[in-house]
Amino acid sequence: PGIVLVVSKGPDSGRTFAPRNNGLGDHYVRALAFDPDDPAILYAGTADGAYKTSNSGASWTPTALAAGDVTDLVTDNEGVAKRIWVTVSGQGVAYSSDGGTSFQVFSAGLASLEVTSIDLEDIGVAKRIWVTMAGGDGIAYSDDLGQTWQGPWNVTPPSRRSIPVKLLM
Repeated sequence: PGIVLVVSKGPDSGRTFAPRNNGLGDHYVRALAFDPDDPAILYAGTADGAYKTSNSGASWTPTALAAGDVTDLVTDNEGVAKRIWVTVSGQGVAYSSDGGTSFQVFSAGLASLEVTSIDLEDIGVAKRIWVTMAGGDGIAYSDDLGQTWQGPWNVTPPSRRSIPVKLLM
C-alpha cells in the first residue's frame, strides 16, 4: 500500500493534530471509514485486523475481525443494519451486518484472494459490491452482499462515471 494513514484529530481547524491511536494494535492504518449515521463511529483497518471507535478515535477496540491483513473497508447503513465490508488479504471479503460484532468471510468466485480495495455501487434499490485484486481477473463484483463473486465478463461494465472512484486509482 502506498498511503499510510495515521489517525489524528485537529481540534483547531487543522492547525495542529494529536494522535488518536489508543487501543490500536497496529498504528499503521491502511483504511478508515465512518459510520454513515454517526460521525463519532469510525472503523480502521490494519495488518492486525479491523478496529472500531465510538468516540471519534479517543479509544479503539478490536472488532470480531481481530486478525488478518485488512487492505480496505467500506460501510453502509440500511435500516437498523450497520453493514461493513472488509477486504482481507489472503482470505477474501469479510462482511458484518452488526457493526463489527460478528463477521463472515466470503471468497466463492474470487479469482485471487489478494483483494486490495472495495467499494459500493447503487443499482436501483440494490447494492453492487466491487473489489480489486492482485492477480486473477483484477476486478470482481457481487450482487448478493458479497457472498459470491463474479468476474467482470458476466456484466456489462458500468460507464467510467459510475465505477467507484477509488477503484479507478
